[in-house]
Amino acid sequence: MATKTTSTTDNNAGCSPCTPEAHQRAAMKRITITIREATAAALVDLAKACGEADKTRNGATTHGPLTPAQLLAMLAEDAGMVITRPGSWEAANLHQVLISHGYDV
Repeated sequence: MATKTTSTTDNNAGCSPCTPEAHQRAAMKRITITIREATAAALVDLAKACGEADKTRNGATTHGPLTPAQLLAMLAEDAGMVITRPGSWEAANLHQVLISHGYDV
């Protein structure tokens, strides 16, 4: 899997729970990854399922309906919280995933 990080001013790059004003002021980075086609297809299906879950809950989700990019951005935010907010539920859950992969950080 290849990755690339670049700076961006793309105001649609993620962080959907932020207000549009706060999002526009936020410094953003773009990280590009290469994944298998089957993984991409599964992410499309998962994002659709998240959208259905959002509808079922009448919009009572943290990020609303998700695209695959928004889903990955949400997970990246939660993974970053392992460092920035280690006591939060988001960090605790992602930390457990990392531990399951052998990364007890």
